[in-house]
Amino acid sequence: MSKREPDHFNPYRHGWATLKMRCPGLRRFDGQEDRVKELCEDYSEAIRFRDRMRLEGDQERVVEYDEICLGLEQDTHDYLAFYQARRDVAFS
Repeated sequence: MSKREPDHFNPYRHGWATLKMRCPGLRRFDGQEDRVKELCEDYSEAIRFRDRMRLEGDQERVVEYDEICLGLEQDTHDYLAFYQARRDVAFS
């Protein structure tokens, strides 16, 4: 399955939007997502690959990439929470 992505596809924006849907708690960090740009891009790539594997019936890879996606969700939250805490201390 080789499906070409539209020229206007933005993995960073796609990843951030999808993360906010899966993890509503991340919405409070709107405006700070540029700090996790690479994580957003990685997340976009991982979920798109996982979905392709699901369509192809490769359950082992689906499980593997589900775990990768969960890890990226946690990493994104942890990084943004850490940055927020440091910013709050700096402005105190």
